[in-house]
Amino acid sequence: MNSKILAGCGALLISPIVLADMPMDARSAGMAGTGIASGDFTRANLNPALLTRFDDNDDFYLKLGIWAQARDFNDTIDDVDAVQDLLNDFEALVNHPDPNNPPSEADARSLIDALKALDNDTIDGQANAEFAFYSPSENLAWGVTIGGQLWAKGDFSFAQSDEQLINNALTSGDFNQNDIASEGLARAVAVNEISLSLATRFSVPVIGGIAVGVTPKVQRLDSYLYVANISNYDSDDYFDDQYMTDTTGFNFDVGAHAQIGPAMVGLVARNLISRDVVNVAGEKLSLKPTVTAGAAVDIVGVSLELDIDLIEDKSFVINGAEAAFLKPRQWARLGAEVDVFEFIQLRAGYRNDMSGNYDDFYTVGLGISPFDTVTIDLAGEFGQNDELGGALQLGVKF
Repeated sequence: MNSKILAGCGALLISPIVLADMPMDARSAGMAGTGIASGDFTRANLNPALLTRFDDNDDFYLKLGIWAQARDFNDTIDDVDAVQDLLNDFEALVNHPDPNNPPSEADARSLIDALKALDNDTIDGQANAEFAFYSPSENLAWGVTIGGQLWAKGDFSFAQSDEQLINNALTSGDFNQNDIASEGLARAVAVNEISLSLATRFSVPVIGGIAVGVTPKVQRLDSYLYVANISNYDSDDYFDDQYMTDTTGFNFDVGAHAQIGPAMVGLVARNLISRDVVNVAGEKLSLKPTVTAGAAVDIVGVSLELDIDLIEDKSFVINGAEAAFLKPRQWARLGAEVDVFEFIQLRAGYRNDMSGNYDDFYTVGLGISPFDTVTIDLAGEFGQNDELGGALQLGVKF
């Protein structure tokens, strides 16, 4: 039996195919995911209208970035490893007893308690990866993005029949761990897409300049659902075709941006066409539209931004079983950045779920941009229950 149960979820989190909430890169991750108002063309993944924000010497930007977040990952893996060891030890003790050390009620109780403890364990995480190329302009800016997002969750359930099975083994002298009925279940959804972003800027009387952008894209949704008892759970089976379904279709995002002096506002609507994928258990998981507004101010190298989801996001919430996978969420994000001589950027942020289903997150970030040519961005995210996240992005301006 594989010693890393649910390694399938772990593998997904670092998979190159990889927040149902919004795209994110390392620059925005350090600011809690903000950027639809204060960002420039290098963050067009957040808002296509940002393709019109650039300096005179900016022609192209190429970037490669990854982001991942996990909750209770280490504790759960440790707990599962301990149960696997106990199952192996107990099976050996019962089926090949040592006269000087026969199996005892304490051995049985230790295994039962460990299985029951798994009933409260879960592991969940998100990730995305992105490769993008942007060409800014006020007339007709464009960008191409290849990337994806992933959400994964693993749960365990204790079967009451296992307690009797283990206790009976002490008197029968026979135990087969394959008869254990306690289960591990892993669900995941991946959204992979290829997109073309287009943007332009025009002048409106009284208001001034307004930028608008649109991102048509081809999306593929993949669902994964694997379930097996603890003994037979094998992460190598996780990606078998029998546990996967997929669907492909068209979608698009739209965005707007305006600036008046140091103040900026942004509005973006993503995935305006609701898309569904049905997993092998018949559960329907839907990618829903989202709308986010942002306001920012930039004064002497210091940027502050507040982004708020205008509607609750119910993407990939399983109807009638909200706790089974994702929960509804509506994020408020507050981010700050200090630019030191256009060479080093220090970032921090705070993210709160106004729906109350997810814990708060705090973020920090560091950017290095020597000569405004090469950009290296790092970010860290911290929350309760061992929730940790990290992001890395490399970029080059031409």
